[in-house]
Amino acid sequence: MRKAGKFYNPPVPQLGVMMESGKVRIDTMTLKKEDYLIDCNLRLDPNKKIFLHASKPESAEYMTDSDHNVTMEEYRKNILKEGDIVLLLKLHKHEKYILIAKVVEAE
Repeated sequence: MRKAGKFYNPPVPQLGVMMESGKVRIDTMTLKKEDYLIDCNLRLDPNKKIFLHASKPESAEYMTDSDHNVTMEEYRKNILKEGDIVLLLKLHKHEKYILIAKVVEAE
């Protein structure tokens, strides 16, 4: 009966903790990079840079490339590092997880 109940219930999201070399710990289990898929907006490699606009122009006036580049700032909050808490979901009928998001305390 317990086995049948598990089959018909969807997987439950779980919290994990990032470890060294892209490993993730969920309770007593450790996932390697090959064991999960990752959201495309998250990064394991801090050397890959993503830039976002830090401020918007005051009006719809034309901006030169140099003006445009001044508004760009590196985005570093999506870099996963050791100790970060992440939200994972196990794929139904598969041996892989999906790393959905980095979870942080509300500001």
